[in-house]
Amino acid sequence: MPLPNAPIMIGVQSTMLVKITSIYEVSLTEHQVETVLASALGLFGAVTVGQSTAKILLNMVPGINLVTNTVSGAIGSAITGALGFGYIQLMEMVAEGKVNLDELAPTELTDILIGMIKAKMPNMGQSKV
Repeated sequence: MPLPNAPIMIGVQSTMLVKITSIYEVSLTEHQVETVLASALGLFGAVTVGQSTAKILLNMVPGINLVTNTVSGAIGSAITGALGFGYIQLMEMVAEGKVNLDELAPTELTDILIGMIKAKMPNMGQSKV
């Protein structure tokens, strides 16, 4: 996901999270929504910057633009899918009473969500170099 596309992707991801929340009929305060969104999207912000930097450097090589755009799109969709999967698990836990968002500190919520996302994408954030 190149930097110019990041605001679009974040908008899509935010809309997805709001729709998932409404499906589970979970009532969130404005602060809780902000905390959940910041937790989820902040995690992917770091990944996006790293990917974008690599893409910019690779695009300096003639002819590689198509490959980097294809890979970038695949990574962006995988990240969005994992985010949705993790968030659905979180909403299920909230709906079942296993997690009370009123009692969680923002860092605890972030840790729970990151754990769920990493379960879906176990190699996320690990360098292969």
